[in-house]
Amino acid sequence: MLSIVVVNWNGEVFLENFFTSLENQTYKEFIVYFVDNGSQDNSIKITEKFTRNLNIDIIRLDKNTGFSVANNIGIKKALKDNSNFIITLNNDMELDKSCLYKLNEAIQKFPEYDVFQILMMDYNNRDIIDAAGIEFNKHYYASQIGLGKSLHFLEKLSTDIPGVCAGAAAYSKRALSTIKDHNGNFFDPIYFAYYEDVDLVLRLLKNNFKLKLVKDSIVYHIHSGTGGKESDFKTYYLARNLLIYTKKNLPDTTYKKCLPVYLFRFFIQGFKHLIKGNIKRCKALLNGIRDGLSYKTQR
Repeated sequence: MLSIVVVNWNGEVFLENFFTSLENQTYKEFIVYFVDNGSQDNSIKITEKFTRNLNIDIIRLDKNTGFSVANNIGIKKALKDNSNFIITLNNDMELDKSCLYKLNEAIQKFPEYDVFQILMMDYNNRDIIDAAGIEFNKHYYASQIGLGKSLHFLEKLSTDIPGVCAGAAAYSKRALSTIKDHNGNFFDPIYFAYYEDVDLVLRLLKNNFKLKLVKDSIVYHIHSGTGGKESDFKTYYLARNLLIYTKKNLPDTTYKKCLPVYLFRFFIQGFKHLIKGNIKRCKALLNGIRDGLSYKTQR
């Protein structure tokens, strides 16, 4: 059996397609933990309709707690069932009908791996990759492997990858139990949105867990469907959380060497906002930098 955790916030526009794709799975042994972040739309009503054919545990939260907190709540419930792996899925995607079958096949075939990336393809252009995992450059910037590239990119891509996107990833319960913090959290609540999966990946790597891409387990993702393309909110959290995940997980000497690179990048970003006359976006960026720099590590 597989456990699936889905976090939702006002996602009614995505849910019919999402749950229908779950109904159509060739692999049927799964339970869905649907964690609703205080939605004000018809998300709960739509989800309740699908409980006739799917095993769905609806968890209602009073407010939007963010991606990390809501996922932690779902994961803690899933840890009590009899599955070995917990899958995190975004709500703004459609699963290929053999997605879970191929994933479960890989889990059984490669027992030495504890974390698996489901291949994320672009929803509107299904020959284009959305994410085949996460990679890091020499300054520890995280980026999505294969973003915007054609399927031919996968031919030479190793299935051993440095990181997974939590939008469509499977984690063994053993791995999650190992890397949880002293408060029992798996995803660090400090992030609220963006880069929480990068932080989780760095902790998995520190504990020597192996990560694998499953190329034939596929979902079609509406990129930034929930979070939006660009916003002050996104600008703030991307800047803030980059500084937090690097400061938290890198050695102090490495972080200090990389910090000038981050600040120069932010300077260029802010300058572009100024040229466009977007003062609010500049303020969001500056606030993100301020809050990221002021974060105190617990090391």
